[in-house]
Amino acid sequence: MTGTSVASPDRTARPEHQQGADGSAHLSRRAAWVICLVAVLFAGSSLRQAWTDGPTFDEANDLASSLAALTRHDLRANPQHPPLFRTVAAIPVLFLDPTIPDGAAWDRASGHDLAVQFMHHEVASGHLQRDLFAARVVPVLEAVAIAWLLALLAGRLFGGAAGVFSAVLWLVNPLVIGLGHVDGIDLSATLTTVLTALAVLAARRDPTRRSIALVGLCGGLAILTRLTGVLVVLLAAAAVAAAGWRGDRRRALLDASLVVAVAWATVMVVYAALSPVDIGSAGHGVAAVVGTVGHVVVPPAWLRGTEHLWRVGSTPGPAFVLGEAHTGRWLWFWPASLVVKLPPTTLAVLVAGPLAWVRLPRAVRREAAWVVALPALALTLFTVQQQRPIGLRYLLPALALWIVAAAPIVVVLGRRAARTVVALAVAGGLAASLVTPSLAWTNPLLGPGYRVATDSNLDWGQSYPALRRWSPSHHPWVAYFGAPGLGVDTLPGARDLADAPADLTGWVAVSASLLTAYDRDELGWLRAYCPVAVIARTVLVYRFTTPPERARPGPEAPRGPCAGSTSRLASRSNSPDAAAHAGGTPS
Repeated sequence: MTGTSVASPDRTARPEHQQGADGSAHLSRRAAWVICLVAVLFAGSSLRQAWTDGPTFDEANDLASSLAALTRHDLRANPQHPPLFRTVAAIPVLFLDPTIPDGAAWDRASGHDLAVQFMHHEVASGHLQRDLFAARVVPVLEAVAIAWLLALLAGRLFGGAAGVFSAVLWLVNPLVIGLGHVDGIDLSATLTTVLTALAVLAARRDPTRRSIALVGLCGGLAILTRLTGVLVVLLAAAAVAAAGWRGDRRRALLDASLVVAVAWATVMVVYAALSPVDIGSAGHGVAAVVGTVGHVVVPPAWLRGTEHLWRVGSTPGPAFVLGEAHTGRWLWFWPASLVVKLPPTTLAVLVAGPLAWVRLPRAVRREAAWVVALPALALTLFTVQQQRPIGLRYLLPALALWIVAAAPIVVVLGRRAARTVVALAVAGGLAASLVTPSLAWTNPLLGPGYRVATDSNLDWGQSYPALRRWSPSHHPWVAYFGAPGLGVDTLPGARDLADAPADLTGWVAVSASLLTAYDRDELGWLRAYCPVAVIARTVLVYRFTTPPERARPGPEAPRGPCAGSTSRLASRSNSPDAAAHAGGTPS
């Protein structure tokens, strides 16, 4: 990959290297093969982890409610909206003839109870790994599709070299690999955000009714993926209007209105298809305020889900990063999480890359600002002010756009400097991606992951299979953070740590998310002791030969690993063999 001249957005004077026969960004055959090769490696790694990782906290709820919605054409048990892509991810599972939860849980429309029932059956039948893997195939495909969309977007804005660099930087990122095999909405929200940006770019350059309607369609898919899709649509409409504002303001406003109208029509059509029994039904909560007219233009299920998410999202949540804990809005969490969860070389590119914009032509900067920088900035600001800073995954759509924004660095630099930047960035990301499990990957320079991260940044419940294999031979006291229905009662030989006597001895296994976030007050005493091992980098293992001092207040962060086989009160273990215990499974 070498430096290339920057493509101008002027429709009458775009250089030939930026466009193919159909006006699309040109990727050389060699560049396309590079992306294909890296995409295959990415998919292989993601699919392997999709098979080995246990269900994360949200996956049980998403999968159970989506299967129920697909077979009963009713979204009543889906508490979280929008539902489109999580429902699509469940389609492959239907071909495996799963047992669809019903009974009292369905009658109560309780998504949580439905998830508990479904997970219990999956474990009992031995189909958990199989069905979960099937549901994770779609997210892996989405992650690969995002790479190609980033290549197109950056290529059309800045040239082919920037496009290839964006795609590869996305694919050799442990954060993306970790989230890319999880059945959730983070990847689909990123996919629809980038797709909308690409449609906006096309509409600004060729503002036909068809291209503008396509922006609305893509924006509708964004709304059907995550509530931030509303913000994506409004920014897309503004970007389309701005392109023709100086020429014909009336038409510019009509174009923006068309974007919004098509987007919301898309939402209505999809909700009618997924839950026809809900359209026109009596509203609940927020829907009751909207009134009869509102039910015609706003799906009641969307309003109920919005009300639920607003209630959950406005409740301050616990966070932990770089050894510090906090509850509620915490601006420090986001830059600190970037340092923890991104390879240093990738982070350096994201910081330095946008500085290359000063060397771009003014027209390119203006177009890239509307298409990429403005939505990236808006999504970032929206994310960092929320009350539940529980994972960098919330910032994934903005990160994808920031990768595009940083891509011109390989265009404005000289040939030798550009090659050096690409080599360092790709090598750094690739080296980090080879370290597994990538969902629990943290910067190794910062020490054990459980001391610098929690929740979906480290421990989202994916360690269940490893804990289940270890538990029978150790008969441990366990506090496990994972999917509803996969509690201590499903771990052979395990006992609930909450029921442990005051004079407990033996093995104790605790999920990092409980120790540093959700049960940090109740389990604070454990943070004063050093763990003898860590299962799958997320579950801390302690061994007590004498009863621990459970009344002692613990430090802010868990202790480093023990040098020996017995947990003890210690500030830090500096033994040469301490690191060997940090990443392995105890014997």
